[in-house]
Amino acid sequence: MSVRRERAILAAVVFAVLLAQVLLYPGVDTLVRALGAETELDASMWFLAAEFAAFVVFAGIWGAVSDAVGRRVPFIVGGAVVGAVFYAALAWLPTVTKISFEEILVLRALQGGATIAAFSLSMTMLMDLAGGHGKNMGAAGIAIGLGTATGAPLGGQLYGVSPTLPLYLASGVLLAVAVLAVLVTDRAPTDDEGRLSAAVTKLRETPALGIPYAFGFIDRLTAGFFALVGTLYFLKRSS
Repeated sequence: MSVRRERAILAAVVFAVLLAQVLLYPGVDTLVRALGAETELDASMWFLAAEFAAFVVFAGIWGAVSDAVGRRVPFIVGGAVVGAVFYAALAWLPTVTKISFEEILVLRALQGGATIAAFSLSMTMLMDLAGGHGKNMGAAGIAIGLGTATGAPLGGQLYGVSPTLPLYLASGVLLAVAVLAVLVTDRAPTDDEGRLSAAVTKLRETPALGIPYAFGFIDRLTAGFFALVGTLYFLKRSS
């Protein structure tokens, strides 16, 4: 398979994971109500925070595990499939059982922990891909932007049909991610350069590398804040 085709597939995986995630944002207050929450703002905050917290915890874990095993694709596929199951479970379980909102948050965290495997490892494979680091990261940036920009308006339309429909579509999108990932040649470091200890050592030797890490944290924190507060603000303004 050509590098260009692999770049396109990996970018499509990144796009699809972001699309699935952002589908839920436009009507998150309606969604948490349908899932059994008694409040809107607090419940929405915890619903989004549960996923983000799982992202933070599991991103490094999946990276370290995939480095140790020497494989990436199985974890991308497995994370996408398990994430799809949990997305569907979030929508389906409240209709067939008396599940508390606290238990919903546990499922949400598990969904986030699985989904981040597909997202973070596909990004890692893009960085490891030949053909120019600028091209690879450019493809990742375009995919992230398109996924975010497309997910919000599409999710808004889906909420007009059913408050849980975005969850079911997100589940289907992640299943498509699993199929796409199978088409990519597996790549993982074959030496200690890809190990977590090597990354920590490099950071100690070059502290300036912490700047983009800090920027990424602030960027994601800001995006999460406006995803919740901005959405609810404009909903209230238009009602």
